[in-house]
Amino acid sequence: MNKRIENIIEYLQEKNISCLLVDTPFDVLYLLHINQSFNYIELNIILLITKNKVFLVANPLSLALIQEFLPGGIETIEAETTAYVENHSRYLKEIREIIKKESLNSIGLTSVQYIDASEMCIRVENPIPYFAGIKTEEEIDLVRNSAAILKKVYAKINDMIYDGCGEIELRNLIDIELHNQGIEKRAFPTKVAFGKKTATIFPVSTMEKLKKNDIILIDMGGMYKGYLTEMARTIFHGVY
Repeated sequence: MNKRIENIIEYLQEKNISCLLVDTPFDVLYLLHINQSFNYIELNIILLITKNKVFLVANPLSLALIQEFLPGGIETIEAETTAYVENHSRYLKEIREIIKKESLNSIGLTSVQYIDASEMCIRVENPIPYFAGIKTEEEIDLVRNSAAILKKVYAKINDMIYDGCGEIELRNLIDIELHNQGIEKRAFPTKVAFGKKTATIFPVSTMEKLKKNDIILIDMGGMYKGYLTEMARTIFHGVY
């Protein structure tokens, strides 16, 4: 097992609980050390970590997406589709089977999504952000690489700007360049705004055209091997 899973096992021992149920894709991918930029909306996966076993439960679609990236030592369970749908896209059936099979007497939950899975489920403070907050050199390098890509994109933005270009046009050109430079997916919708709209915290790009002496706001972010970076810049167009 990797160090991240070992940290969780130590946490179980400290808190005297027999299992931790992790139900967010971000946390699951982090613990399994999978640096992939998945569409998290489509990825419905959970981990049940006991003191000597790790179970991954997923529906057929999610399992097909993640299967090739799974490390060794993980027991995968493909969820039964009817039960999954009847339980509102939750893995209640599989969780209850694991609890019974492993004779688990206390299941810590990182959220309340599965609070009704068993009377032995208890809400605990999620320990994963504390572990994830201390970055390894490998993680730091990934963040630096992601940020370096954004710098390359920004260096090309001046060539995209001209009198009369539109907010949506510039936004789309930036998105294309993010992809061309190696960003795997946007961290969030790219924001481009001109003039008075730059004073808005969350501006929405429209067909508005750029005029000389306008202020330009650009806020972009990218995901690279599972790590996000953001860059926001203000440009004074035509002002010398």
